[in-house]
Order: sequence, then structure tokens, then C-alpha cells
Amino acid sequence: MAHVAEISVARLLQSKISRRYVFAFSPLKLSLFALAYLIAYVYGNFSQTAASPLWFPDSVLLCALLLTPINEWWVYLVIALPIRFIPTHHPAVPLWFVFATSANDLIKATLAAYLLRRLRNGSTHPSNMSQLATFLGVSVFFLPSLSAFAGAGARHLLGYGFWISWYQWFLGDALANAVLTPALLYWFSKQFRVLRPRGAELMVWIAGFLLSLLLALSLAHSAYSPIAVCIPVPFLIWAATRFGLIGASTSLSVIAFLATGRIAERGALFSMGFESRSLLFLQLFLFVVSIPVLSIATVMEEKNAVEKDLRESEQRLRLAQWAAHIGTFDLNMQTGVDIWQPETEALYGLRPGSFGRTLTAFEDLIHPDDRQRIMGLTQEMIKTGQDTDDEWRVVWPDGSVHWIAGRGRVLKDQSGKPLRMVGVNMDVTKRKQAEQALADLTRKLIEAQEQERARIGRELHDDINQRLAMLSVEIEQLREKPSDMNGLVHEFRRQIGELSSDVQALSHDLHSSKLEYLGAVAGIRSWCREFAERNKLEIDFGADVSSPLPRDLGISLFRVLQEALQNALKHSGVKRFEVHLREGTGEIRLEVRDSGKGFDVQTALQGKGLGLTSMRERIRLVNGTITIESKPMSGTIILVRVPFTQRATT
Repeated sequence: MAHVAEISVARLLQSKISRRYVFAFSPLKLSLFALAYLIAYVYGNFSQTAASPLWFPDSVLLCALLLTPINEWWVYLVIALPIRFIPTHHPAVPLWFVFATSANDLIKATLAAYLLRRLRNGSTHPSNMSQLATFLGVSVFFLPSLSAFAGAGARHLLGYGFWISWYQWFLGDALANAVLTPALLYWFSKQFRVLRPRGAELMVWIAGFLLSLLLALSLAHSAYSPIAVCIPVPFLIWAATRFGLIGASTSLSVIAFLATGRIAERGALFSMGFESRSLLFLQLFLFVVSIPVLSIATVMEEKNAVEKDLRESEQRLRLAQWAAHIGTFDLNMQTGVDIWQPETEALYGLRPGSFGRTLTAFEDLIHPDDRQRIMGLTQEMIKTGQDTDDEWRVVWPDGSVHWIAGRGRVLKDQSGKPLRMVGVNMDVTKRKQAEQALADLTRKLIEAQEQERARIGRELHDDINQRLAMLSVEIEQLREKPSDMNGLVHEFRRQIGELSSDVQALSHDLHSSKLEYLGAVAGIRSWCREFAERNKLEIDFGADVSSPLPRDLGISLFRVLQEALQNALKHSGVKRFEVHLREGTGEIRLEVRDSGKGFDVQTALQGKGLGLTSMRERIRLVNGTITIESKPMSGTIILVRVPFTQRATT
């Protein structure tokens, strides 16, 4: 047992570890990161002679950490550290300087990623102004400024000026995080691929953007050099407003890579004649342009997100209105124009856009019997300004009649003058039909009660009472002829026995005591035998039920069987019936079959009788179903299925 437990624990730990590090040890993703970090590191060292205008390796690392679970960060840090020791074309620098600056950059990226995950408005994918402000504050201003102090101190030990080194270090780190990191985040995250510009617009923008860059490059070393830097700006704003954060950050990254390439050459973009001025001018320009462009893009992202939510909310509302059969209207009191939603037009059986837009057009749709009342109520509401609600019938173009419930409100200006009347309409036809069906059912129930009382009264008066009266007369005759006593006593006993049996049968029809004391199966079997004997019938009864049935289930099946056999006796024209009660898997089935005349089920359901309706309602109360198969001259099969498990009886 101990050995088995050890194996189970080992497998559990192995599965957890494998799931935990499945992303970190993905060869493809690790290879892509190593390649991107290596290119950024080499490019950052070979694109400058003294200090890098934009230090891209840290941006690549920050993006990887933001897209990776915290417990997998160490893998990327292990990959990044050896790359930092690759020799460059610069004069040899002390090993301690390389190690110190590498540790400084790795700590800065790690701390930035951690804070962006933990701060209240921090986000791995900033998509609103609060998140963008947090991203800029942490990764562009706060941590790069702290890191710049450590980097400037290290460079100061090598003979460089402290404050010059500080602002060069700060601007290089800050601008790279502001420009490249958002672009990488958005390109490697499906979350921000939400803007789908038209292909023609995108192609025009790409062509214009490339032409602006070529023009800026051609003017970079001319007398128009200060103007050259402004040429791509309109396309940056275009990208921010139309393509969102992914478009703005990508276009900024293209300009940054192009501008930092061989910054010391006079022909490069933003070259102002010598390196120091060109470098500073480039960094200030990107700072001035990138943050506003990213802010514009973020505002557009928020706007698009809000518009998308509004569209989805409107679609859900329209769908809910359609499902609930609700529509709205808006009547302008000044112009008389009544604006209806398509859902409102559907309530009146109209095609979308076919409503006449006036009160007169609305009046023509109302049922003639309700028209005067509703139009008078509308005019009264306009006059008094009081909210009102009512129900009325409308006639659809196909002639069908539907019920509408409406509520309206009058909107007034500051002087109390009515301006608009707005409201909602709702289709309540099904409710009205249900109310009518309930009223019909109640009427049928009362009629059925009266019929049953009349039947019992006739049984007692015309049969049992008459037979008792005849028995009383015969007893009087016995007093006058005592000599006939021996012969008449046996006759009196027979008649009294028949009376007792008939009274007992009538009692069993009303309430079967055997059903209660002997159980449902025995009670139903006994009643079938009594019913067959009383009416000179043949009932083939079969039962295959091993479980005791609950009282409510037994009573429901008993009443349905009573109704079915009494109807069959009246209308089938045969004297033989089959009754089968079976227990199946999770259900009880009752089947009543005859080979008589049959009937049309739909016609019978729509008739005045309550028999079939009462059978359906009784079975519905026990969550069962009833199926009636019958055709004229083809017999009738009534099948009842009721859910049942043995636990239901305990």
C-alpha cells in the first residue's frame, strides 16, 4: 500500500509539474523569444555609437513576461542573460559593467511586469485610459528613471558624465517600452484583434504611410529637415483613430526602427547634422508623438468597446422584445408622426416599415368594437398628460384577431405643453386565450359537476328509490297475506342484496375504499371486475407491477381508467375491453384498448365534454403523459405513462 501511495503521489506531482511548465518549455515559443531578444540586442548595439536611442531588448523581455505566468518567468530570464554577454563592435568594456547593466535591465523588466499584474489598474493588455496611464507610469516613467540612476552610475565609473548618461539611459528605456512593447503585446494577443478595417482603407493607409516615410527620408538632410519629421504624423493619427492600439503602436514601432537605424549617418531620418542633436531630437520627437497617439488609440478602443456593448445590448433588447412580443412607439405631438419599431409593427401583423406613421393609421388597425374607446382614451391622455394603460383587440391583415396590452406616457416641456407620447405595446393574445380556456374549463367543470349530481340523483330516485318503494309495497302485502311469508322472504332477501350491491357500486364509483386499503393494483382490479359484472361486459385485466404505488398516483390512474371505460361503454359499441397496468424502467404504463367504433380525437377535445380534458389534467398533475390513438371504425388505444421510481413510495 505504501508503495502504491508513493507511485500515486509521484504521478500527481509529475502531472502538476508538466501542466505548470507546459508553456515555459514550449520549444517554439522559447525559440521565438530567444531570436527576438537576440535581434533586439544586436540591433540596439549596432544602431548607435555611444548610447542606444531606444533600448529594444528590455521591451521584448517585458512583453514575454506579461504574456507568461509568473511561475515561468525564470525560463525567459535564463535565456536572456547569456545573450547580454555576446561581444559587440564597441570597444571592450569591463565584465563587471556588462554584468551590472544586464542585472539592472532584467530586474527592471521583471519588476515592471510584476507591478503591472498586481496594481489595481494594471493590465497585461492596457485597453482603457486608466490601464494605459498605469502602464506608462510604471514601465515608461517610474522604473526607467530608477534604472537610469543605476546605469548612469555604472557609466560614470567608466568616465562618462552622470546626468548625460542618466537622460540617455532613461529616454532609451522609456521610449522602447512606450513604442515597441504595446505593439508586441497586441500582435501576440488575440484580445486586441477586434478592429477589422476595410481592405481598401488599409491599403490606402499603408501606401500613404510608406510614401510619407520616403518623403521624410529624402528631406532629412535638407533645409526642410524640421518639417520632414511631421510628415508621418497624420498617418499616425489615422492609424490610431481607425485601427486602434494595434495600428498606432505598430506604426510607431516602424518609425522608431527606421529612425534608430544608423542614427549617426546624415542621410538617416531625423539626422540634424551631428549625432548628439539628432539623438536628442529623435527621442524628444518620439516622446511628444507616441504618448498622444497611444492615448488617442486608447480612447478609440474605449469608444469602440462602448459602441460594441451598446450594439450587443440593443440586439439583446430587441431579441428580448421579439421573444416577449413587446414593441415601443413614439408619437411626436407637433408633427403627428408616430414612430414604431419593427417589433411593434409585428404585433399588428404588419411588415417592417409598412406602418402609416400617424394616429389615423393606428386607429384603422384597432378592432371596430374597441376603436372608439381606445381612441377616446388616447385623446384623454394627450389632454390630461396622465399615464394610462389598457387592452384592446387588433385585426391583422389576414383577418385574425389578436389582443394588445399597452401603456403610454406623455412627455411635456417646461411650460407643460405636450411634446411626445411614448409607450410600449405587448401581445397578450396567449394570455387572453389561456384566460378564455380557463373560463371554458371552469364552465365545463361546473357542468360536469351538475351532470354527475344529476346522474347520482337519477340513480337514487329512478332506480334505488323506486325499488325500495316496490319492496315496501310487497312487505305491506305480506302483512295482509301472512301465509305467503315463506316464499316471499327469499325474494325480499334477493332484492335487498341487489339494492346493497348497487349502492356499493355507486359508492365505489365515487370513492373506492379498496383502492385505499388494498393498494392501487388490487383496487383497480376489483373495480374492473365489479364494473364488468354490473354492465355485463368482459374486461381482460392484466397487471405486472411489483412495487406499491403512491396514493396520488393510484388515484390518478384509477380515475383515468374509470373515465376511459365509461366513455368506451357509451360510444365504442363493443362489450370487450383490454386493460393492462405495467411497471417499466422508471415509469408506470396504463393501457386501455378496444376494437370499437373509434372517434376523431381533435373533434372530441374541442367539444363540450370534459372527459378527455379531465384525463389529461389528472395525468399532468403527476408529471405523466397520455396518448390517445383513435380513428372512426378503427378502435381506440389510450396509453398513460407516468414517471415512477421505487424511492417515490418511501
